[in-house]
This record gives sequence, structure tokens and C-alpha cells, in this order.
Amino acid sequence: MPCITIRENTERPITVEIESNVVVGTDSQKIIDNAMIALHEKWKSCAIPELWDGLASERIARLVGANNLCFKTARQTCLLCVNN
Repeated sequence: MPCITIRENTERPITVEIESNVVVGTDSQKIIDNAMIALHEKWKSCAIPELWDGLASERIARLVGANNLCFKTARQTCLLCVNN
């Protein structure tokens, strides 16, 4: 999925490194040029960064449950904590 960052930097530089994102700043011509590339499917194919699989919340929940990190008030209803 093409991404065009319309600012001067990004907090996710890996997306630039794997070429799924281009940082164009506020230069209107760069914005237009890169949008046209993305719209006409001339964007380079790229890899998905490691662990960017949409499953972060599941990994976090597993760690919370496995380490019994639920707050006492939530522990009774936290299925992860109840089952551990």
C-alpha cells in the first residue's frame, strides 16, 4: 500500500527504507508527482516490516496474561489472567 508522508520527517523510517513510504514534505509538486505514481500503480513493490502483521494487540495481550500484569480490579474479568 503506497504511503505519502506530507511532512518533513516520519517516526517510522523503516517504511522509507523498504520503499513503502516516501516523505515529500509540503512541496506541492512532490505531493502531486508521488500521488500520480501511486494512483497509476507505478509504486515499487515492497516488503512488510517484520511484526507489522496486524497482530500486535494479540501479542501484547498474551504477554500481559502470561506475566499476570492485569490490575487487581480487572483481574476478575480479564480472561487472560483468569485462565493463567
